[in-house]
Amino acid sequence: MISRRLRRALLICGLTLAPLAVPGLAAAAEKSSITTPGGLTSPFGETGAKITIAGTAEVPTATVDIRCYTGGEGSSLIASSVPVTGGAFSVEAPLSKFYSFCQLRAVPHEAELSLPPETTQIFEGPLIAPTFFNQEGPAEYYAASDTTAGSFIFESAGHFALESELYSHAAHEDAQFFFGEADLTGRPPIETRSSVQVDGANAYVPRAAVEVAEKPEKELKKALPGKPEVTGTRSYNAVTHQLTIHEEDPLVKCSPENVYPPTAKSCTGFVPTGVTLARTWEETNEDRVAWMTETWRSTNGAAHSINARYYTEMFTIRKGGGGAYEFPGEGGFSPTHEGETKTIAAGAGAILYKRKAGTPAGGDGENPQGAIVYDIAPTEPISVTTGSAEVEAGEANVMEVPYQRTVPAGGSSTLRMTFVQAFGLPEVQSLAAAALASYRPSVSISSPANGATVASATPSVTVSGSASDTGALASLSVNGAAVAVGAGGAWTTSVPLKVGANAITANATDQAGLTSSASVAVTYAPPAPPPPPVATASQIGNTSAAKGQVKFTLACHGVAGTSCKVHVTLTTVEKTRHGHLIGIQAAKTKSTKVTVASLTVVIPAGQRVTITLKLNATGRKLLKRFGKLPSHLTAILEHEGGRSTVIAQNLTVKPVPKKHKH
Repeated sequence: MISRRLRRALLICGLTLAPLAVPGLAAAAEKSSITTPGGLTSPFGETGAKITIAGTAEVPTATVDIRCYTGGEGSSLIASSVPVTGGAFSVEAPLSKFYSFCQLRAVPHEAELSLPPETTQIFEGPLIAPTFFNQEGPAEYYAASDTTAGSFIFESAGHFALESELYSHAAHEDAQFFFGEADLTGRPPIETRSSVQVDGANAYVPRAAVEVAEKPEKELKKALPGKPEVTGTRSYNAVTHQLTIHEEDPLVKCSPENVYPPTAKSCTGFVPTGVTLARTWEETNEDRVAWMTETWRSTNGAAHSINARYYTEMFTIRKGGGGAYEFPGEGGFSPTHEGETKTIAAGAGAILYKRKAGTPAGGDGENPQGAIVYDIAPTEPISVTTGSAEVEAGEANVMEVPYQRTVPAGGSSTLRMTFVQAFGLPEVQSLAAAALASYRPSVSISSPANGATVASATPSVTVSGSASDTGALASLSVNGAAVAVGAGGAWTTSVPLKVGANAITANATDQAGLTSSASVAVTYAPPAPPPPPVATASQIGNTSAAKGQVKFTLACHGVAGTSCKVHVTLTTVEKTRHGHLIGIQAAKTKSTKVTVASLTVVIPAGQRVTITLKLNATGRKLLKRFGKLPSHLTAILEHEGGRSTVIAQNLTVKPVPKKHKH
C-alpha cells in the first residue's frame, strides 16, 4: 500500500527550472496540443478506470511523454514513450495516474520541464481535475476529489480520514492544509489507550485493527481472526463535481485480554463490541467544504458508551511564525504549544486556523485559512500533543479532540463536523456560518395555512408538517405536546383551539440539542349553534263567547321538553263623547282600547288545553251596561325566534242567560 507521504512525493518528478537539453531539441521546431480530452475535464473513475488522451505533436523525437503538470515545478508521468505517427498520437492511460489538479501536456520523451498549470506554453493541453476512488484492501480505501480551487483526499476512519490542499493560482502550486482530520488511528499520540473505547474497553475500527495486527511482534504479524472490514458506498455528481462517500466501520476489541498496547498474548483475535461507526463524507463549494456525519450505532440491541479521541493534524508554515488558532471565546489567533489544553464552551461552534500566523484576514493567495466546525463541543479539554509553535517546517501540528457519546439501546448517536478551507478569512467565516446554520433541524407546518380560519363545530384542528435533521432528531413537539415523526419526516397531530386567535408552534430538537421552530396563526370561528326547537300552538274547534266568558281550545305541537307559552287577551273599544261613555265596539277607532280579559298559559308539547277566559271587572261592567260586549280575541305564542299569532278574531260576548220563573 502506498503511504500518503509517498503519494505526494510521486507528484514531484523530473524537476528543473528550465528545459533540459534533449538530443535534436534545439535544432527543430517543437510544439504539441492535446485535443482529447478538451477544455477543463473532471473525470471520475474507480480502480481500473482509464482515460483516452490524444492530440498532435511536432517534436524532434519519435515519441512523447504525457505528463500532468501540478503546482510549482511538479508533474506526474501519465504515459511514457507514446509514439507520434503522422504528427498525431493517442494513448489510453489509467485514471489512477492523476493525483491532483494539473495541466495535461505532451512533451518530448525524457524532457524535464517546468510548466505550471494555466501558463501559456508551446505544449498545450486541458486542465484536469480528477476525482477517483480506489479500494485498497478490506480495511482501506483512497479517494480524491479535485477541482481548480483545491482538493480533498478521503481515507478510512482509522487512517488519516481527511486531507486537503488549496490550489494557489498566484503561486501555481498546491498549498497543503488539513492533514488528518477525525482520524481514529490505531496508534494515537496518547500511549495509554486506543483512540476509541467502547464501554471502557479499548476498541479499534478496521484500519486501526490492521495496525494492531501489524505490530512488530512476530506473533501479531499473522492475520488475527475476527479482523473487521470496511464496507460502504460512493457516488459522484458529474454536474456539481460532488463526491459522497459512506463507510461502515465495525468496532472490535482484542481477545482474550483488553490491555493497551496489545501484545501477542493479550490479542490472539478480535471480538465485536456491539457498535458500528457509520461515517459519511460529502464535499461542496469546489472542494472548499467537507462535511462529516458520524453516527455511532448499536448493533446488538444494547446501550453503549463511546469515548473517542479524534486525532487532528494541520499543516503549518514554520517560516514566518508557524500556524495559529483562534478557539471559541478567544479574541485572536495565537500558536499552540505542546502540552497545553483548550476547554471549549458547550454548544455548536468553530475553531479557526491559519497555516501561517501572519496571513492577513483578506488572504495572500498562497497560505490557506480554515475552520473546524462542530455541532457539539468536545466533552473534555482538547490536548495539544504537537504545538504549531514547535513543529518543523512542512510538518503538521497535532491535537486530540475528545468526545464522549451515549448510544441508546438499539439506537444511535450522531456527531457532525465540517472542514472549511479558503485563502480569505471572510470566506471561511461565511462558509462556517452556513455550516452552523445547516446543523439546526428543519421543521415546517404544511397545514393549516398561516392565517387560515377554522370553522368546524369541533374546537380542534389537524396539524401536519415535516421535520428532519442532517444528524438525528431527538424530539418534536407541537404547542408543547410530543409528536411522533414518521420515517420520511412527516408528522401529524390534533391541536385544541380556543375561540378567536390561536398560535400553533412546532419545535424540533436534534441530538446535538439544537432547535428550530415553525409557527402559523389560525382563527377559530365556530358556526352559530342551531336555534332551539320551537313548539307551535293551534286552535282546536271554535271559540265560544257565551255566558259572559270566552272559551276555546289550544294544542301545542313540538318535541318533548318544549312548550307553548301563550298570552291571551280580550279587548274592546269604548266610544266616548265629552268624556262620557256612549257605546262599545270591537274595531279600533279613535276611541279608547281597553282589556276586558287576559290570561297567560303554558302548554306542554303534545297536549291540548281548553282555555276559559273570564271577563275582568271592566268587562263585566261593560257587558252589564250594554247587554253585549263586542270584542277582539288574540292569542300570541312567544318563543326564542320571536312571536307568532295563534288566534285573531272578532266576537261578541253575550251575558249569562237569565233564568225565567215558572
